[in-house]
Amino acid sequence: MIAIKSTENLTGVTISGDFDDLYDLVDAFHKITIKEDNVKYLEYIDVSIRLLGICYDIRHAYQGDREVSFVDNNLDKEKMKWHGIVAPEKNIYYQCNCFYPEMVFGMILLNELIEIRIKTLTKRNYLFNKEYKDKSVIWDKTIVTLRGFQSAFAECMKETLTPNLYSRWLNIITGPYISLASIAGQYIDV
Repeated sequence: MIAIKSTENLTGVTISGDFDDLYDLVDAFHKITIKEDNVKYLEYIDVSIRLLGICYDIRHAYQGDREVSFVDNNLDKEKMKWHGIVAPEKNIYYQCNCFYPEMVFGMILLNELIEIRIKTLTKRNYLFNKEYKDKSVIWDKTIVTLRGFQSAFAECMKETLTPNLYSRWLNIITGPYISLASIAGQYIDV
C-alpha cells in the first residue's frame, strides 16, 4: 500500500511503499501520460513530461537508489511456527521525497489525464457522469492505482492542514475550472 507522509520540515512529502506498489504506480504513470506522438492532446505533452519527473524518483526508490525503511508485517514467532515457515518480521518499504508544489501539480494533472483516459477507453469525446461507471473504466488498473495514490496524498494533506484549509484545498484541486494543459513549467519551479 502506498503511504504518503509530510516531511519533517513540511517542505514536501515522503512517498513509500513496497516494491510491487511502487512498480505498479510507475507503470500507471507511464500509461496515463501523453506520449510525444499523440497529436490529439499535444498540449499535454510538456506537463506529462513534468509528471514523469515524480515518476523518476519513485522508480529510483523501488530500485533501491533512495531511502528504505522497515515496517512491521505482524508476523511473529507463533505465526511462523503455526505455518511452518521462517520469515523476517519486518518488510522493506522503499521511499523517496517530493516537494509540495510538484505533488499538488501532479494531483491536479492526474485528474485531467484520468479524464482523457476515460474518454479514450469509452471512445467518447465528452464526459458525463455515466462514463465513470462504464465497464471498460470502472476496473481499469491504471485509474485505480492513480486514484489510490491521490487518496494517500489527500490523507496526508488532511493531517497537515487545518480542516478549513483542507476543505478549500480540496475544492481547488478538484474544481472543474482548473486546467494545466498548457501551463509553463517554470511557474512550478518558482
